[in-house]
Amino acid sequence: MNAIERIARDLESSPSASDMEDICRSEVAGIIRESKRLLTADEVEDIVDDVVADEAIAEPEVSEDGVIEMSELEWDNVPDEEKVKVDEGGDIVEGMVISGMFRPVALHKDYRPKHIASNISKHIESLARLAATNDGIDYRSMFNPVPDVVMPCPKCASRDVTPVWYDAGEVIACCNHCGNEFHAGIDDVAHATLAERTVEDIDILPEHDVFGSVWCNDNGNFGWEIYASGDLVDSGESESFEAIQDRFDDIADAYDEISEDTVIDLDNGSDEKIVDIYGDEITMESGRKASRVRIARMVADRKAFIDNSHVQTMRVHIGSVYSTADGASIVVSSVEPDGIYANVIRCGSDGAVHEDFARFSEREFADIVK
Repeated sequence: MNAIERIARDLESSPSASDMEDICRSEVAGIIRESKRLLTADEVEDIVDDVVADEAIAEPEVSEDGVIEMSELEWDNVPDEEKVKVDEGGDIVEGMVISGMFRPVALHKDYRPKHIASNISKHIESLARLAATNDGIDYRSMFNPVPDVVMPCPKCASRDVTPVWYDAGEVIACCNHCGNEFHAGIDDVAHATLAERTVEDIDILPEHDVFGSVWCNDNGNFGWEIYASGDLVDSGESESFEAIQDRFDDIADAYDEISEDTVIDLDNGSDEKIVDIYGDEITMESGRKASRVRIARMVADRKAFIDNSHVQTMRVHIGSVYSTADGASIVVSSVEPDGIYANVIRCGSDGAVHEDFARFSEREFADIVK
């Protein structure tokens, strides 16, 4: 059993979160076996969309409010002859007749396809990386279409051979007669287009419309680009696909850390405090605007640093009590633009209680409380 078949088997046999996911896993695994390659996240999403759309069938149930609650996909699968439209004061209301009474339908979006597709794609990626590590297989090649083998087995001359690996214009085939594995000649690999060389389109931060694309360059390295809301914000080249994925992860992590009240420390010694975020645009306390993704890229390149240590002080309220590492208690009496005013209470070696009044900057306060 080659790596592709093994991944399809493990994908299909793994426990599912629902019966619907189990059906989708079987469908995806079958297509992987048929195509003899792994499927990208976009391909999995298309398959799952179709399966859920066909399988989303539910018995109508009337809620306490007297309405039928269904997903849009489930409603699409209700036979047309069972759907009823009623004119209520000029408004056309859709529903069904249940037990002799008209019941309006309340539709909600079905999020199952997106959730199921995400689970399956992540599982495929995990299994592919495991196979790449254990079998010494190039991860990216498992997603590439395998050309037809044009030579018989050199050991027994049988033409009953199966391609088991395709990488950069070379196929490794397995003879189904004697079990011999060999490097085989293939058709149609001389002139690959950019689309055919594309390794993967990656959802870096899909909820924020941040995506990456990776492809194979003619020199054998990987080219990559990052887009935010359709605008190119970063690009480069690397010998390692894994290094690019690590960079995408670093940028995503930095992006998530950036929030209102975050301070960005630049490598020139200056710092900027973020006061507003709208989409990819952030506004600094100085009035300067910048791209959130570009700042995250600077953090990944260590040209800027994120300092969120002071953010907790923005949530300090009068009367809040904190402890310090040396055993003192700090009782907040006032939070002002110029700092935090508090009573510092300590117990002396003689057992006497000493109380002092002090002002702390936001960072001083964050550094001493625990």
